[in-house]
Amino acid sequence: MLPAKKTIDLSNKFSYFGYPFRSSTPCIIRKGDGFLMLNRCNNGDFDKSVNQLMELDNAFTIKKTDILSYVFTINGPHGYEDMRLFQFQDKLYYIGVHRRWSKFTLVSDVFNGNFSMNKIRVTFGKEKLIEKNWAFYEQDGELRVVYEWFPLTLCKIDYAKKHLVLIEKREMPSPFEGIRGSSCAAKYKDQYWFTVHSNENKSYKHFFVVFDSKMKLVKLSAPFLFEKTREFSYGLIIESEQAIVSYSTDNSTSKVAFYDLADIPWLLTV
Repeated sequence: MLPAKKTIDLSNKFSYFGYPFRSSTPCIIRKGDGFLMLNRCNNGDFDKSVNQLMELDNAFTIKKTDILSYVFTINGPHGYEDMRLFQFQDKLYYIGVHRRWSKFTLVSDVFNGNFSMNKIRVTFGKEKLIEKNWAFYEQDGELRVVYEWFPLTLCKIDYAKKHLVLIEKREMPSPFEGIRGSSCAAKYKDQYWFTVHSNENKSYKHFFVVFDSKMKLVKLSAPFLFEKTREFSYGLIIESEQAIVSYSTDNSTSKVAFYDLADIPWLLTV
């Protein structure tokens, strides 16, 4: 376990259209002198998902909370899941999954207060049955996407055609085999930082990975846990020599942890 110097618990429960929900995996981003935190929220049977948007001040006090409107049209599993927010130039984008039963649709667009079924299709190789864990980053004035980590598959979205377009594939060291995306990129001192994860039999481990401004690998951390439990992480901010990470435990909490960069153990340095 990687000890945090501080952890803030923003977990909460609420009722939406008569269904009980509890907050779960959050994505946190910086907004001005405060933060936005988008929480995936599950009902008791884990067959419905809604999203909760929190505005936080710089001390992580909640200023405002909204439930993003969603209409439940079937009784089975559905809703927007694994949603991440990313600021690119003067627009806020989202990327994530809409689930309807066993069908997972990758969706992305400009975020104007809610999500839409703006499906993005893969135009290279064979589209997977389940597309998820894509991660935004910015390079050369373009909004780009890490599609896979082994090999490192760098892409961009053509929003007019609703296609994911391949830019480049790069071989990666063997520790990246089995790695999946967690957060979008956090830019810090001409570097891009991400959280990623591995999953073996529902045992999740997390890593920090750092690239230079051209997305050349700089270093990969040793695997770690936030706590000794099942965890997911969608949000990362790097500032003032610390990592601010948003994560959930057991699909039922929304937490923010703080780590000094100097305390992160590194497994691989290029």
